[in-house]
Amino acid sequence: MKVAIICDYLKEGHGIHTHVHYLSRELIKKKCIDELNIITFGESQPKNLSDNSVITVDCSNKHFSTYYSIPKKIMEVVERLKPDIIHIHGTYPPYSIIPLIANNYPTVVTLHGIVSVESKFSIKSRLLLNNKIYGILEKKAINKADRLIVVSPSIYEYCLKMGADPSIIDLIPNGITIDEYEFEGKDLIHPSLLYIGRLVKIKGIDILIRALPIIKMSYPDIKLFIAGSGGQFNKINSIVKKMNLTENVVFLGNVFGLEKRHLIASTDILILPSRYEAFGIVLLEAMAFSKPVVASNVGGIPYIISNEETGLLFEVENVTELAEKVIKLLNDEHLRLKIGKAGKEKAKLFSWDKIADQTIKTYQDSMDQIC
Repeated sequence: MKVAIICDYLKEGHGIHTHVHYLSRELIKKKCIDELNIITFGESQPKNLSDNSVITVDCSNKHFSTYYSIPKKIMEVVERLKPDIIHIHGTYPPYSIIPLIANNYPTVVTLHGIVSVESKFSIKSRLLLNNKIYGILEKKAINKADRLIVVSPSIYEYCLKMGADPSIIDLIPNGITIDEYEFEGKDLIHPSLLYIGRLVKIKGIDILIRALPIIKMSYPDIKLFIAGSGGQFNKINSIVKKMNLTENVVFLGNVFGLEKRHLIASTDILILPSRYEAFGIVLLEAMAFSKPVVASNVGGIPYIISNEETGLLFEVENVTELAEKVIKLLNDEHLRLKIGKAGKEKAKLFSWDKIADQTIKTYQDSMDQIC
C-alpha cells in the first residue's frame, strides 16, 4: 500500500507534528505499507524518520502568497507519487480544500481539532471573517472525505452535526510511547506547577496566572514553570509583573524531546487551563510520568481525564476552582500519588502500536469503499 500523508509544516512541539512523527514511525516499523510519503508546504523536515520507505516532499514555494493557491501544488506532487490513499491531517486551509479536488484517490481526513471553534479565538481570523470561511471549508471537507478519523468523542459529535455519516467516522486518539517516560526526575522542585503549550488565548495561560495569587496564599514559594512561546507572551509577562508574581513564574521558552520529559518528571503538577482543547497530548505525557494533572473540563480533555480518578477537572475560566484543585493536590501527597498512578495506567491505553493498527484498518476500509 502506498500512502501519502499531507500535513502542515512538521514543526517540533506542535500536536500534528507529534502525531505524524510517531504514527509514521510505527507504520514503518510494522512494514504495513510499501511506500510512505509526507507532503508539506512548509520548510521544516520531519526528524528521526530515517527509514528508506519514508520520502519527505517539501512542497514549500515562496511564490505562493495565499493558502488557497497551495492545494493545486500539493496535488501535483500527489499525481507524481500516485499513492493508493491520501491521509490529510487537519482541516485548516489548504488541507480542507484537498478533499474537494482529490477525486481520483481514496481520502482519509484526521480532525485534530475543530477549526470553526479554534479560529474564534484568533482576532485576525475574526476581523477577516476567516473563521466563517474556514468553517464552511471544514464542513465541505468533512462531507467529501471517504473516511474521517477523529481524536476525541467531542470531535465525533461535531462531525455528526456537520452531516457526516457515522459509519465512516473512526475514533482514533493521539498516542504516547510509554517507554520514553520510564525514568525518575532530577532535582525535584516542590512545590511546583508546570504549563507546556503555546502562549495564545485559546490555551488559557492567563487563567492560570490569575489563579496563582490564590495558590500563593497557601504556598508562598510556589513556582510556576511556563514552557512555550506565542503571541501572548508580552501580555502574560505584563500580568505576571502587575500581580507581583515575578519571583514565582519562570518563562522557559520552547522545550522539546528529552528536555521536556525531564521537565515534566521534575515538577509536581501539570496544568492545562485551555479554553478549548481537542485532545491534549501533554496530559498523556505527564500521566506517563505518574504526575497528577489539572485541566479544564472542555473538548476532548474529559476523554483522557476522569475527574478525581486520573486527574482533576475544573470548569473553563473558573479561576477560583482551578486554584482550589491545585491546592487540594499540593496539600495531599497521597492523593497526588494515587491520581498519578491511575493516570499512568490510563496513559498506557494510548499506545502508538494500537493506533497504527487502527489507522491501517481505516486505510483499508477507505480503499474498499472506492472499489
